[in-house]
Amino acid sequence: MRKMLVVSLVVIWSLLSGIVSGATMGVGNNLEFSCKEDRVSVTGLKLFGKSISGTGGVTFFDGKKEVFLKEEKSILKKEAQNLSYLQKFTGEPFLTASHRIQPRDGYLLWEVELQNEGQEERWIEVTLSFPFSFSEQWEFWDGFDVTLTPKEAKRSDLAGMFPLSAVYGEKGFALGIEPHQIRSYLKAEVKGNLISYATRMVLDPKGKDTITFVIFPFCNNFGYLDAVQCYYDFFPDVFKPAVDIDPRIKRPSAQYFFWNFSSPGQLNTFELLRKSCAGNDWCYAAVAGLRVGDAWPSEFSEKWKIAKTGEQMNKEKVQEYINERTTRLRDAKKKDILGMAYAIPTCAEEELAKQYFPECILEPKDPNIRIYYDPWVYRNQACMVMYPYGNRYGEKVFSDFERLMEEWPIQSFCCDTGVPVIPHYGKGAEVSPGKAYERGKGVYATLGTAMAKFTEKVHQHFSKDGYRLGT
Repeated sequence: MRKMLVVSLVVIWSLLSGIVSGATMGVGNNLEFSCKEDRVSVTGLKLFGKSISGTGGVTFFDGKKEVFLKEEKSILKKEAQNLSYLQKFTGEPFLTASHRIQPRDGYLLWEVELQNEGQEERWIEVTLSFPFSFSEQWEFWDGFDVTLTPKEAKRSDLAGMFPLSAVYGEKGFALGIEPHQIRSYLKAEVKGNLISYATRMVLDPKGKDTITFVIFPFCNNFGYLDAVQCYYDFFPDVFKPAVDIDPRIKRPSAQYFFWNFSSPGQLNTFELLRKSCAGNDWCYAAVAGLRVGDAWPSEFSEKWKIAKTGEQMNKEKVQEYINERTTRLRDAKKKDILGMAYAIPTCAEEELAKQYFPECILEPKDPNIRIYYDPWVYRNQACMVMYPYGNRYGEKVFSDFERLMEEWPIQSFCCDTGVPVIPHYGKGAEVSPGKAYERGKGVYATLGTAMAKFTEKVHQHFSKDGYRLGT
């Protein structure tokens, strides 16, 4: 009697806690797979009703020891429509992984959170894999290029890389990441009949990081473009201007006609702008500062001698600059033009960078990568590439632009992004979201990470007209 009571209590506890002996997850009838109760793995995959042999799941690779972590124990739970795992690893008392698989309308999200309770920094590559099979010739799209029926193919070069991959023959299967994430490393890969997607995490002592993968089937009419269309449909807000932005940002550009030809005696720009329905203009160098990198002109500009011309700057010349820019930006409103003030947070005049912010200069740890910009904003200056986040230069950039947004009639910004996929191993990378690692070089964040954080900062401000500032 006592034994029966104990067994009954165990069963009741299991039901209440949501622990299950295995479960099926999927997207309607187009994608199904089974999850084991004691192991984070995918089996019994069906794509549009077709059974596919093979096993997938999540693997973890230790980037410092260069070994795969061995799964010791996993507990599967069912929470409403979601499945979750709590996973531990052999010989890793301070490292745990939490998984959450969530069905959505047409796709699945697989969230992986790694928690490091130890005192040492950990480098972990997280990979989600699925088996696939096509009876006809098939193709692999890595987010940039298409390869026909490869035995093995991969891409981790972020330049131009869409955060999604796909294999497709008579039908299609897509795997990537949910787009509301900042990551400095992504890898799309096919090997044999396995498609996988990976990112790299740097876990600080007592720290954690999360990656959310996206998974969905699709009908193949136009190859990978069908997968891209699904991605657009699933996450439409990512491809639209931020909420509450001035609607003129979506109208045609004035193509410099307002900014360059708005003086008396020049072209009748107002009539040209009206006829072309122009709504915004890229007000080039509007807030670049007299000295690049000094967006809100300070003593850096006031006590500066331009090396290439010998011209000595002073407070009076700086004030003339401020007055001229302010007047012209106000004129934009009179002509119903959204004055999108130019910004290049990743750029600073060479001596300014070397003398005051040397640790913030881009550090790619690659002698073949130039850290100098060709003369851009002002032809009289040599400029260096900077990492404007998580360091003193980043603090100055944010402080300068907040001052500009408060005191100038700025309604939005146009940004030169510079070289967004180049890695930065210097100051600021260690506190950047989505940071990654490269063996033999260390921890890095791509320059695009800093630009994304700059954009977030801009969106927190509102113009005098009540619109959120856009980029």
